[in-house]
Amino acid sequence: VMSMSLVTISNAAFKDADKISNKEAVDVMNALGVLEGDENQNFNAKDNLTRAQAAKIICVMLLGKTAADGLNLKANFSDVSGWAESYIAYCASQGIVAGVGDGRFDPNGKLTGYQFAKMLLVALGYKADVEGMIGTDWQVNVAKLALNTGLSKDIDVALSNVITRDQAAKMAFNALTADMVKYSGGVNVSTGDGTKVTVDSTRSKVEGPSAAGDNYNNDIDNVMQFCEQYFPKLKKDTGVSTDDFNRPATKWSYNSKTVGTYANIKPMATWTTGIQDITEGDLYKALNFSSNGTVAIFENGVQNGTTDVNKGDSGKNLAGYKGATIEAYDTNDDGKGDELVISYPYLAQVTKVTEATKSADRKVTLKVWNDDGGAVITDVTYETEKFAKDDYVLVYAGDKMATTEAWNATQMSADILKVEAAETVSGKVSSVSGTNGSGVTALTVGGTKYTLAGDKMATNGLTDSDKLVKASSFGFKTTYTLYLSNGYVMGAEGESVATDIANIVYVTDAAFEQTDSYGTKTYYVQVVNLDGTVENVKISNQSGANAGKDNRGTPEAFAAGFYTKTANASDSKKYDFVPVGAYSRINNTSIYYGTTTTNGAQTMKTDTTKLNLTGASKGYVSDTTRVIFVDGSKADLTVSMATGAIKQSIATGSKVLVSKDDDGNYDIEAIIVGAKKVSVSDEVVYIDNTVKGSNENGTEYNMYNIETGEKTVITAASGLTVNGFATYSVDEDGVYSFTAVGNPNADNADGIHVLTAALTKKGTLISEDDDNDCNLNDIEAKNAVIINNTGNSDNDSLSLSDLADATALAAVAYVDDEVVTCIVVTSITKA
Repeated sequence: VMSMSLVTISNAAFKDADKISNKEAVDVMNALGVLEGDENQNFNAKDNLTRAQAAKIICVMLLGKTAADGLNLKANFSDVSGWAESYIAYCASQGIVAGVGDGRFDPNGKLTGYQFAKMLLVALGYKADVEGMIGTDWQVNVAKLALNTGLSKDIDVALSNVITRDQAAKMAFNALTADMVKYSGGVNVSTGDGTKVTVDSTRSKVEGPSAAGDNYNNDIDNVMQFCEQYFPKLKKDTGVSTDDFNRPATKWSYNSKTVGTYANIKPMATWTTGIQDITEGDLYKALNFSSNGTVAIFENGVQNGTTDVNKGDSGKNLAGYKGATIEAYDTNDDGKGDELVISYPYLAQVTKVTEATKSADRKVTLKVWNDDGGAVITDVTYETEKFAKDDYVLVYAGDKMATTEAWNATQMSADILKVEAAETVSGKVSSVSGTNGSGVTALTVGGTKYTLAGDKMATNGLTDSDKLVKASSFGFKTTYTLYLSNGYVMGAEGESVATDIANIVYVTDAAFEQTDSYGTKTYYVQVVNLDGTVENVKISNQSGANAGKDNRGTPEAFAAGFYTKTANASDSKKYDFVPVGAYSRINNTSIYYGTTTTNGAQTMKTDTTKLNLTGASKGYVSDTTRVIFVDGSKADLTVSMATGAIKQSIATGSKVLVSKDDDGNYDIEAIIVGAKKVSVSDEVVYIDNTVKGSNENGTEYNMYNIETGEKTVITAASGLTVNGFATYSVDEDGVYSFTAVGNPNADNADGIHVLTAALTKKGTLISEDDDNDCNLNDIEAKNAVIINNTGNSDNDSLSLSDLADATALAAVAYVDDEVVTCIVVTSITKA
């Protein structure tokens, strides 16, 4: 169950913010600490609200987040414990919630809109017995009150339905501005079915603040609204406000900090198609004019003059390109439109993701195309929790219009109003509108015709051009991905890298001969395709000096590695093989491919995003990276494949196929590794590379559990180079591989600290002389496990005092979360 008790974050920062319908409500309730996200920063708008979550919402609304989270109450229900117990106990004590029978609350049960509305009504002061919210007709009475108080306003679900978190946010948000009530008088009676109710009780509104500044919206109504009583620092700007695009909007703030600005009226009309063909006559009708008039035009939030609107005029004077959105607004509420808001997007690609730190939010770096002859602006940055590297997005930037005006990265970064994912469609291009040498106007993909957004707007690289300006740029029957805005093409790219490199294979070893029954010898190579399948392929060099060799300029004998495999021009049953070496262009002009090797032994984990490579420095791992396990050769070959980052030890020198784009980024397409590891552990152990014996699978060594000090004899490859603290993996034969843990430089930092002199002990804190570089300074070590690896059994029971009293000491300490957890002593001379 999602506790909704984690981190209060902005709506825009929710990773699934695009799934939220009631954005204003979620933002405000999130700012108040009432509604929160899960541990992955998702709001989960479409999930059903549970009874436990509803109890927390009401509790925080009545007490405030700090007080609600500080409750320590016991609930009188057999099925309630954990994070929600205090919230449920409080709401039960206030008569807001009740059990479901048999002493149970059913915290994970779902709520209907009626049930949640009843809880909110009670929070507003309505008494269930007085208002008939108990008994057989309770739902009817709840529905009436929900309508009269405004709780059900703009809720897109019948109250009889189960309510989602998104809908609950809206209903709770409506409660903030609802009037508080109180009762006086009344007599308690029992009805025929035994229900106890109060009759002849008088309900009245609670008197509220009389000064404008004390009201949440500066409206002096002398009535207390819920937010005025419980969240007096929540303010609604009732002045003339607009959002970033200049749409009429409401601004909310809490504790003097802006929560957000939200459109508060619906447009009179919206156009997403054919915007360049809108005439003044069209506008005249849509804006409800009775005579000729003028409207202001705002383009990406900046006013760009006005336009005359004349009845029946066929003039088309709205500047812009297809793919934009136009909205018409009546801002002065006189029934006639007076403002046109035009939103223009740019196509962009995420080139880098910088994760959040303690001092900075997560941001993405963008490459943005504009309409100035296909110009590209690089190094544009935008703070967001969304989007991954290589994603294509639409950028809306203010201040400058979507024209040929110049921008630099700094200006555009400061002017971004919004970034959203681009629409996509993929398929084979069956038709291109536009003749060779002239501008392409439309593409037909999958039987649907897609019009270009503008003459030069679609600028993402294709097979032989960086612009969509030539019909000859497209290979018919070839797969393309189109990036769209409102259904119009903003950009396109050729086949994916994965498709383009489909003719690359991994050759396992030298060519080998097979002799048929007639004594004819034929040369083959064993290849592993990038889908993990294996086949023996007949090579084209079958005779003469080059028999059994590859097809490079100077043919050489085959060796294990990546090769291109293409059918021979004169014999399609034989194949030419050329090693994949230096980076070279393939079909997509913006992509290169090449081979390299891993630089040093590394442990890949499920969250690994990059590996150290030789020459390329770093290669990025994605969910399409192929990890291909190739063990043995010929008849003894075993192959399996996984996609994306997995738990796996990667040996130094493992062969890697990478692609490289024009920005110099290396993406790992495939890694060839040896036997698949049965398990890869994040656990840190201590390994002593002194040989202790051998067996049929390798050499035996001592490995220590650093939490218990327990010693285990394990098998690893002979010549083990790792000695000390390390993580490990185990293959199918039980053979271990190790990856060393690093040595930090900072004082008391996590990792290995080498001790070269006796310790200074101050109670449970230890240090080493500052003249030595172990960087341990008054750090907690009272629970440290001390392992004797001196070979002297007399030292088995070493203590911190022994280490402090020693006249000579050689040891290594492991620090975890700035606490010494283990010290391995390799040499000690006691005083």
